[in-house]
Formats: sequence, C-alpha cells, structure tokens
Amino acid sequence: MTRLPALALAVLLTLGCWIPAQEPVKDSRLAPFKDLNPKFDAKKQFLWTPPTSLEAWEKRKRELREQVLVANGLWPMPVKAPLNAVVHGNI
Repeated sequence: MTRLPALALAVLLTLGCWIPAQEPVKDSRLAPFKDLNPKFDAKKQFLWTPPTSLEAWEKRKRELREQVLVANGLWPMPVKAPLNAVVHGNI
C-alpha cells in the first residue's frame, strides 16, 4: 500500500518526459533594438526622412497632433462644461 504513491509518481514523471516540448514564444521585445542613428553603421538606413516643404511640415504636424490626441483619449475633444465654482469661505 505504501508503494502506490511512489509508483504513481514514477508513472507521472515518465509520462511527463513523453510530452513534446512547446515551441518558444517569439517576443518582439527580445529582438535587437532598432537603431535610427546612421552614423554608427553606414550599412543601416535612416528610416525617417524629414519633410522638404512647409506644406509637408504642416501636414505632418496635423498628423502627429491627431495621433497624440487619439492616444490620450482626447479625440474628438470632449465638450467643455461650466466649472460652477463654489466658494465655501475666505482664509
């Protein structure tokens, strides 16, 4: 009777060896960093090209402003409500 738990443990351990190993998860955070500075390696390309005209700068400015507002939950802008300040006393 005392050998039953030991036998069950041995069977479970041997069955555990037969379970195929899972493939590791590919995590993009473990990849090498993206280097945007071209002076360190001449073979790498600089991924961002600045706008060449004032109109292109203005368009980029609008796109970035809208992206920041959306990321902060402020697009579309909320309706401004009156503050209704209440003064409870003077100090």
